[in-house]
Amino acid sequence: MKDLKNNLKNPIVVNVIMLAILILAFMLLALNFYKNDSVEISYTDFVSFVEDGKILSILITDSKKISGMYLEGGIYNSFVTVVPYFDDNLMELLNAHNVKVSGKASQNGIMYYVAQFLPWIIFILIFISMSKNAGMQTKKNDCFLT
Repeated sequence: MKDLKNNLKNPIVVNVIMLAILILAFMLLALNFYKNDSVEISYTDFVSFVEDGKILSILITDSKKISGMYLEGGIYNSFVTVVPYFDDNLMELLNAHNVKVSGKASQNGIMYYVAQFLPWIIFILIFISMSKNAGMQTKKNDCFLT
C-alpha cells in the first residue's frame, strides 16, 4: 500500500494515468460521435422496397449515396445504400411510388477538417504540456538529491 502511495506521488506515474484516462475519454467520445443507427441495404433491396411502397423518403448525396426511411413490420427504420451505377430509371421509379426525394452535395469544407483534427491537436497539446510538467518535476526532485 505504501508503494502505491509513493507511485502516485511520482509525477510521471500521475501523468501516465491522466494520459490513459484522456485516451479512453477520446475513444468513447469518438465512438458515440460516429454512432450510426442506419441499416446498410443493397441497392437491389432498395429498389424492391420502392416497388413495394415501403420507402417514405430519401436523401441522395453526391448522386451516389442514398439514405432514408423504409417500412418494415409497421415501423420505419433508417437505411443507407450506394448506387453502384448511373440509373436512368431511378427518379421515374421514385416518382411513380410517391417517394419524397431530397438531394445534397457532401460538405467537406474547412470546418469538417477542423472537427476531424481538433481532438487530436488538443490531445497532442495536453501530452506536450504533461511531458513538460513531468520534466520540471523531475528537475525539482534532482535538486534536492544533490
